[in-house]
Amino acid sequence: HKPPFDPSTSAALAKLDAMLGLAAVKAAVQNLATLAAENLKSEEAGEDVTPVSLHRIFLGNPGTGKTTVATLYGKLLAEMGYLSNGEVIVKGASALTGAHVGSTAKIVNDLLDSIAGKVLVIDEAYVLADSQYGREALDVLVERVQGNDDFAVILCGYNDPIRKMLKDCNPGLERRFKLADAFLFEDYSDAELQQIMQSMAAGMGLLVTSDVAAAVVRKVLAKQRTKPNFGNAGSVKNILERAKERLMGRADRHKENGKWLVLEQDMMNTHKPPFDPSTSAALAKLD
Repeated sequence: HKPPFDPSTSAALAKLDAMLGLAAVKAAVQNLATLAAENLKSEEAGEDVTPVSLHRIFLGNPGTGKTTVATLYGKLLAEMGYLSNGEVIVKGASALTGAHVGSTAKIVNDLLDSIAGKVLVIDEAYVLADSQYGREALDVLVERVQGNDDFAVILCGYNDPIRKMLKDCNPGLERRFKLADAFLFEDYSDAELQQIMQSMAAGMGLLVTSDVAAAVVRKVLAKQRTKPNFGNAGSVKNILERAKERLMGRADRHKENGKWLVLEQDMMNTHKPPFDPSTSAALAKLD
């Protein structure tokens, strides 16, 4: 047998711990690791072990690291002895549905047959609740997913649509994928978004100072976060990509320490200038 799981030597656990934020996710993984160790002791003592369901719901907005954590989760399950392989397969919800009656069941069954020892991530899983074939796919999942499988299925998606899917679809779905065991991916804080911006900028050959990053997070991203489905790291990337285009169009651009220095104005001009009645041709014609 493999040696018992040792958190102190786990590269996957170290990568998870090094990720920004994700306090709730890290705590859930730690609980799983603790349970694995306790079960090993119970097994060696000939005592009953605590059943563990590997199937999970990942709830959170885009750009919060769900796919990255899913990959680490698969590796950890293999290290802990829960899975024989640990490889992660990511599929969009639409990949599970067919075009005619009966085809969906075959697609889902074939997919589940092919993931022995692995983790299947179904992204935007709530889409399955919106069609007859999608609900058929969920029915097959309920039928195939048990508590002692050598595979894990992760349903990823936004909080409200996933909860609605569990409430409105096959009653067995909520028993297989318990909300109480869901991994909750919270939006990044202002300080974390600032760190992400500076790190991501460096990878793009840009230099964003802490003052500029803080200003853009406060004036742009903090406001975006109040709206549904905030993009988190994706929103940061969009701002930086637009900023790089504007920067390269400036004649006065320059480098510091080998990277292009980004000004606040490069990132703030993400929208049209405020409406000015005194320069509006349409308003002049109306008057």
